[in-house]
Amino acid sequence: MKRHPLVFLASLIVLVILIFIAASMWLDVGDLSRLLRKQKEGQAPTPAAKPVPRPPQVVEMDLISAVRDPDLNIRFLGNGREEMHLLARSSSMDEVRTEIPRGMLFTTADGAVQVVATHRIPVVIPPLKSATFTTRTSAIRLTNTLGDKQFYPSETRIELLESFLQKLDKYPDATVETVQTAVLILLHNPPLPVFARFKLLETEQRDGPFSSDIFRADLHDILLALLLLKDVAGAPQPPRIATSSQLKLEALINPQTHDLAMRFYDIGPDAEWDFWRSELISGNPATRHYALYGIARYYPDVAFRMLPKWISEPRTPLAYRAAAAYALAEIENDAVLKTLSELQARLAGDKEIAQPLTRAIEIAQHKAMQRAHSKRPTSHATPQQ
Repeated sequence: MKRHPLVFLASLIVLVILIFIAASMWLDVGDLSRLLRKQKEGQAPTPAAKPVPRPPQVVEMDLISAVRDPDLNIRFLGNGREEMHLLARSSSMDEVRTEIPRGMLFTTADGAVQVVATHRIPVVIPPLKSATFTTRTSAIRLTNTLGDKQFYPSETRIELLESFLQKLDKYPDATVETVQTAVLILLHNPPLPVFARFKLLETEQRDGPFSSDIFRADLHDILLALLLLKDVAGAPQPPRIATSSQLKLEALINPQTHDLAMRFYDIGPDAEWDFWRSELISGNPATRHYALYGIARYYPDVAFRMLPKWISEPRTPLAYRAAAAYALAEIENDAVLKTLSELQARLAGDKEIAQPLTRAIEIAQHKAMQRAHSKRPTSHATPQQ
């Protein structure tokens, strides 16, 4: 069967077009291959752009969150009483800012030793660096022991401490001993033996929930702690330690704590003589000798006339006669040494008072030498011409 001439012609035209298209594509591919080959031979490839590092950012978080952050390694080391160190190492690209808030509780893993931060401390941890910060703390348990320990922060707050710690902002110079004493009085209200550094009378309570002397403090710190607690909400009124007659008298006869004691015990200047006179006449027999020292220190003219009578009276208990001799020796008067020497000669047959008088004379001689030395004019070397 013959094909129609028109059909044959159309088929031929289509075939020619297809051949032309195929040839064009082959030429383009060849040109592209040559182009790529030339680039590879004559030109280095364009390097990929380096990523631009982002600048460090400041990240603020609370202390508990900072401790849990995997990019921060934070440890707390303390001695169980007045000091703790925060040691931080950062693998973060950012600066981390946090703080140790006042009132935060820290405890050892077994909970046996616990302390509280008494002051707020800002903490700034630089990117990819280590840093150390120190905060003041106070023990909150009478059973705390001293020694290097690792602590862990707690989210527990001690409500009884809140108003006291806020009050400390007004007293930035309060010593760690003052703050520690106040914290333990506020939380436990312990007796005098927990804090006293001076020798205690037998009448003072010696047993209690404590087993060491790591909380001993100077009289000055004890009195300041009592004054700080005077108007703090929840503080015992009066604190157990403040009911001690020995503490009261020790503080009043001590020149460094006399004014603080007068304020705390509400003794006005006009009432001081009546206080000492009452103590001497009708005070506790165990502490009556303190009145002799008080009168000698603050009313020396009266004491200079009164004390030799106490020393000379054989019916007076020896403890009071000896205290009178020592109190007389403390009076800042050049005539004291002469008076004591005359008493020693006159009472030579009284064996009971002989040794206290000898010791009193030694004290008076030492006092006289100190006064003479303080009055001696300071010499200045003459510069050579």
